[in-house]
Amino acid sequence: MIRAIKDYSYMDQMPIQEVDIPQSLENTLAMVASRLRKMEVIRDYEPQLPCVSAYGRELNQVWTA
Repeated sequence: MIRAIKDYSYMDQMPIQEVDIPQSLENTLAMVASRLRKMEVIRDYEPQLPCVSAYGRELNQVWTA
């Protein structure tokens, strides 16, 4: 949980960065876990998904929404 918080908040500090999408999603899921208690989250990530250049802050907002 601590790592997820650090990674999640770190993404807000840089404009464009290399983002590991599955890890970013996992960090967000960890942050909102209490809201997902009665839900089943099915994860099906592409195994060799490359990192992408993106605005981390905006991705955090999308994942959280």
